[in-house]
Amino acid sequence: MHNEVQRVVVVTGAASGIGRAVCLRLVAAGTSVVAVDINSTGGRLTESQASESGACQFVYCDIRDEAAIEAVVHAAHERGPIWGLVNCAFQQAPPTAPEDVSLDAWNDCFATCVTGTLLMCRAVFPDMKLRGGRIVNFGSSSGERPRAGSGRIAYGVSKGAVRTLTRWLATEWGQYRITVNTVIPMAATAAYETWFADRPEDEQTILDQSAIKRRGDPARDVAPLVTYLLSDEAEWTTGTTIAADGGRLMI
Repeated sequence: MHNEVQRVVVVTGAASGIGRAVCLRLVAAGTSVVAVDINSTGGRLTESQASESGACQFVYCDIRDEAAIEAVVHAAHERGPIWGLVNCAFQQAPPTAPEDVSLDAWNDCFATCVTGTLLMCRAVFPDMKLRGGRIVNFGSSSGERPRAGSGRIAYGVSKGAVRTLTRWLATEWGQYRITVNTVIPMAATAAYETWFADRPEDEQTILDQSAIKRRGDPARDVAPLVTYLLSDEAEWTTGTTIAADGGRLMI
């Protein structure tokens, strides 16, 4: 990233998949990273893979807990001002028809995907209000293109809400030189593999619907886009949704 030596980026959901790929990409570009997750084993692995120089620090945090987020902010401040936030953390729900979805599953998705995203954004706002900053949230194709029979109503609706949250924050915080954008990824993470393990025909349908006929890769196809949206060069891009999905949605 350009001129980012003294800046800090916080990445949630950093223990695996896209979150880990973003951490590795940022550290390679010279950015100081605070990697956040509830998976301590995965989080520490990200920390060790990212850098031997200490440029990436893992902090355990449940982003649904506003008080716990204070430790993340404290760890970031020991490194410098918070410039960027990447909200990769998410919560899936068991596949369920709309008429059968449990309130617990519904609330779990919203607590992490929506409330957790909001709490993290609020926590970094004081730093960004003073100096400007970049926020990247994550949506999902399930929030844009519902598929009958997929059973992903709780997750999809929560991710649709994240996109709306992005537009609200971009509108309210643009006056402080804070940009807020949503990325909708399609990449072969561990969660992707787990979901499609028993649904190979669903994955093939997705590939058939895509302009580029291959699986997406977190490091190759998603992390570079996130890195750009965190950069100085992205100051004119805000409130938008960008799909890194091989041309499936074309939104």
